[in-house]
Amino acid sequence: MDKIIVTVDLEYDWETKKTESIRFIPKILDFFDDHEVNATFFVLGELLEQFEDAIREVSKKHEIASHGFHHVNLKKLNAKTVEHEISSTKHILESLGIKCLGFRSPYFLPPKNLGKTLEKFGYIYDSSISKGIIWGRYNNFFVPENPYRASNYDIKKMGDGIVEIPVSNFSFLRMPFGLPFFRLSNKFHLPLSIPNKKSLVFYMHPYEVLNSKPGKEVYFLYRQLYKINNGKKVWKILEEFFSNNFHFISCWKFINDGFGDAK
Repeated sequence: MDKIIVTVDLEYDWETKKTESIRFIPKILDFFDDHEVNATFFVLGELLEQFEDAIREVSKKHEIASHGFHHVNLKKLNAKTVEHEISSTKHILESLGIKCLGFRSPYFLPPKNLGKTLEKFGYIYDSSISKGIIWGRYNNFFVPENPYRASNYDIKKMGDGIVEIPVSNFSFLRMPFGLPFFRLSNKFHLPLSIPNKKSLVFYMHPYEVLNSKPGKEVYFLYRQLYKINNGKKVWKILEEFFSNNFHFISCWKFINDGFGDAK
């Protein structure tokens, strides 16, 4: 059975300060139980104080990792502020007795020297690179296909530093292998079949199951994507995807299986 690494970005709804999607966490957990999914939840530190109980519940069966403290573009911050964003969520989680070994930059936009900074604060792996192309935001066409040891100074390149687990891409138009693009495919019948690759990394957000839609605060392309097939329709898409004959695992499970030297 092939493996797919499942990741969930747990953050505010639609880049606002709304948190309606948090109430769907129990339903998502039940859904994952039904489909034998062990996922990694990248949690925004700013949500921990208000939703500690919900995140503790997630941690009982799934891996918790850091999504930074605020949902901001780390590339626009100075080095000291970046260190605070990277270290604070990990510190809070571990003070709650929740192990935190992985990190994902908001917007899939990693800052300079990310690998070096992550190693400084005791992280084992990163998942801040999306292999696909989002026009106007990033072009990661030449990033390695599969998880790799990254350079401490440029996480997009191979080196001898932290483990990088990039989100996969569909071959069609190099779009990221995530729920937003499954929804797009379902709506317009695009040829976005599951890629035939050695390892696959999938991502989604809890707010994608909401009936509400994003406003102008969301990046234009994503705003259009998130208006498509949300609410009840997205559950059908998830059901179809997770009914495939794959072994759905977390980032840490993958590292234990394939990067033993990183334990």
